[in-house]
Amino acid sequence: MTLSASSTLSDKIKRWRNVGKSRGESGQDQSDEVDELGKVWWYESVSVLSVCAPCISCGSFLGYTSSAVPSMIKDVATFGVLNSHQIALIGGLGPLGAILGSIISAIPLKYVGPRRTIALLGISMLILSWVTIGMSHGIVLVYVGRFLGGVGVGATISSAPLYVMDISCIQRRGRLGIMPQFLMISGILISYILGAFLNWSNLSLVACTFLILAAILIAFAPDSPKWLITNGKCEQGFKVLEKIHGTVAAKVIALNMENTSQTISSNPQGEEIWKSKATYKSILVCLVVISIQQLTGVNGITFFATSIFDRSSSSTTSSGHLSSIILATTQLIASFMSTFFVERFGRTFLLKISSATLTLSSLTLGTYFYLLVDNTDFLWLPLTALVIFAFGFAIGLGPVTWIIVAEILPQQVRNLINPLIIGYNWFCVFLVTTSFPYLKEEIYYFGVFWLYAAVAGLGFIFICIFVPETKGLDDPNFFNNCCTHLDDSNAGNECDLRAIYYPPIPNETEIPVGTIRCAEHTDYELCTLLFQDDIGGLEVKTSLGKWTSATPIPGSILVNTGDLLEQWTSGYFPATKHRVIIPGKEIDRRMTRYSFAYFFAPDNSTIISPLTSRSSILQKFCNGEENYWNDKASTAPTAYEHIIAKVKAAYQY
Repeated sequence: MTLSASSTLSDKIKRWRNVGKSRGESGQDQSDEVDELGKVWWYESVSVLSVCAPCISCGSFLGYTSSAVPSMIKDVATFGVLNSHQIALIGGLGPLGAILGSIISAIPLKYVGPRRTIALLGISMLILSWVTIGMSHGIVLVYVGRFLGGVGVGATISSAPLYVMDISCIQRRGRLGIMPQFLMISGILISYILGAFLNWSNLSLVACTFLILAAILIAFAPDSPKWLITNGKCEQGFKVLEKIHGTVAAKVIALNMENTSQTISSNPQGEEIWKSKATYKSILVCLVVISIQQLTGVNGITFFATSIFDRSSSSTTSSGHLSSIILATTQLIASFMSTFFVERFGRTFLLKISSATLTLSSLTLGTYFYLLVDNTDFLWLPLTALVIFAFGFAIGLGPVTWIIVAEILPQQVRNLINPLIIGYNWFCVFLVTTSFPYLKEEIYYFGVFWLYAAVAGLGFIFICIFVPETKGLDDPNFFNNCCTHLDDSNAGNECDLRAIYYPPIPNETEIPVGTIRCAEHTDYELCTLLFQDDIGGLEVKTSLGKWTSATPIPGSILVNTGDLLEQWTSGYFPATKHRVIIPGKEIDRRMTRYSFAYFFAPDNSTIISPLTSRSSILQKFCNGEENYWNDKASTAPTAYEHIIAKVKAAYQY
């Protein structure tokens, strides 16, 4: 099914409502079944796992130098005597290629989507890389292989978070968003384990075999539903959404995706979004968070972990490998734990914990190498500090950074800017990995770790002040989660059902038509469900300030938005101003008027801190406003306090 860009909203709604009916499906029944049984999570999770599987090979690529460089140094017959410059190039050419891969991936992302970008560019370049390195007979081919592999890694890491963002529902987006990082760490661990038994050549060829399974998995995975719908393949995109969200919800999501894509396509140059200061602020925040993630030195440690442990313990190479395996295992465990914490505690909380942990552990390592490196009583200290470092990075800055980047960027520029930001990420990796061998010679190990500690400390301050919390943005169930009294009759709330009575005008009394019976006002609560008879008299005020009759429609319920909803949504849903007047028809004036109003309010304890969209958050952030996103702000009233304040203002006695 292809929908024209010129379709009206009503036409598109009708078409989406008819989706699936030709297959004899009952949309509401399927949606209810999905919501009740919760059997769709596996499809979403397996799809993410299949598309992100090449991230395992990306991790092996990153951990390869730590395991392979000691073996290359020993292979004098093939490489001669390797110097620090050559070792730095082996580590640095991978990230340099990843910069190119991240940038050029923007082209296939637009035309073939994230899944096929990973398959066509990411997997193919990684296979070529591993084969080139494994079959090389000199250092030059290793350089070529590392660069080509970097291109594949850059394309994969640029595309995987976008796929997760497009296919996952908001309740599981945080957990599934950690999948690429988790699989990368798994690949690093595999590289460390195999590196303890295999030389550099065999390690490369074995790592290539993992890509065969990844290629099979990604071939059967679905494309991103957003990409499918954006490119006119609406029926295919709907089928993917339906398996995840159910029929009814899938139609709503698909309609929203189509409207968004048509809005963007109608303004291909993006003039408005690029005029917004908030857009540049969001990009700046992403760049700084990426800088914090990489300049704390994690990839310097990952690329040269074995050498660091050998220097700290003055032990054998096998001990260095074992310590590296312990380090990677710690990262894997911490990354797995973060899947449980990211939705419970939020993104910025984990970033703060992570940066603080990296600061303390790097300070400890620097102190050890400065004072205690030759003291045999403290051989346990570097491994302990590096394990804490790895844990702190993997529970926060490692995986959560990518979630923040994906969520904070405006949707209109996400596919363009995300690859560029990831390209900058790899530039930082290049700086760290190529500078590490030189820095340890110039300022020694203690200077290197103290430098990393300073970056982490400054990062902690930046995160506390400037990085907004993005958890729960665009969550359609937010209001339901704050109204537990719908299921719990014991929950305190100010919901109220009232019967409203207007007596008839006596025959002997003459009152002009339009005389006000109930003055202009707004309701205090979230919204009001009004059941009225056919007498009429209710009027609502338009945005232009004109009064219009809310003529009763048989079988309908009139919904008035209230003051609380206006405050909660920062004015996006303004409170309805309304009044009641004497009706115009003589017969209606002489009859009794009845109506029933249900005033709907959230739980009394619910914090009414204004909800804002992603662009609104960054706009307020850009303008220097405080509490641009803080649903626990101390100044925000509870629902009960809000309603009582309105009552006291109206009735001052």
